[in-house]
Amino acid sequence: MPSEMERALDEILTGVNALLEQAPSTAVGARSAVDALRAHETQSAVISVEAARLPALLSLLACVASDPDHPACASANDWIRQLLVLRAIPLGEIGSDFDDVTISPLLERPLRGLWQIGSVLADCNAEFMMWDVMVADASRARALMGRFMGSVCPDQGTPVMRWRIPRFPERLRIRWTDVVMSSSTSEADNALGHGFIDQDNDDLRVATIFWPRGPHFVPDLFCGMAHHAGRWRPVFAQSPDTATPG
Repeated sequence: MPSEMERALDEILTGVNALLEQAPSTAVGARSAVDALRAHETQSAVISVEAARLPALLSLLACVASDPDHPACASANDWIRQLLVLRAIPLGEIGSDFDDVTISPLLERPLRGLWQIGSVLADCNAEFMMWDVMVADASRARALMGRFMGSVCPDQGTPVMRWRIPRFPERLRIRWTDVVMSSSTSEADNALGHGFIDQDNDDLRVATIFWPRGPHFVPDLFCGMAHHAGRWRPVFAQSPDTATPG
């Protein structure tokens, strides 16, 4: 386990505990909400949700979607995808030839920052955007991506520094582990478990991630929270043993 992670765990757990108090502890409390959605589901269903209520609804759906044995799992995942698409925004001028491609609004500011320092969107598909980043601006580009740098995958085999950036960082592949991260944490904290973003592994299930702001975020390490095995758990940037060389 990386020593940097061990040193930072104690302060991260303080933020994790604060985030846990703001989210449902299990999927049980979300079942009635999802069952109600399923009851009204149609082929042309359109969700209309006030912006202030969207995080709460997404957290409820994420609880159910994280349990593959729950009868509403597939429906919850469908609703999450629909909600994210409904709030998506077009790239516009920063997308050049891909101006109509939509992205999460969470990425609008960091991607505009990349564009302003000369980075170019070279390609795009249903899941990723491929941005060419000037090597000389690498440090600045990382700073502009901020908390979302943990979702970036450096692309191999290209003559330029190309970053694969997910269009929707709220939905990423997570590799889960229950390894104890620090001997100084309590037994309850040790049981919390954690996940690593691992976008290169197509065999992993996609999870819904909530990205915190402010003091809870630790650059290049703690990214957010996701629901797994009945609990909200911390998610970290891609670990060194799975990272792709840039």
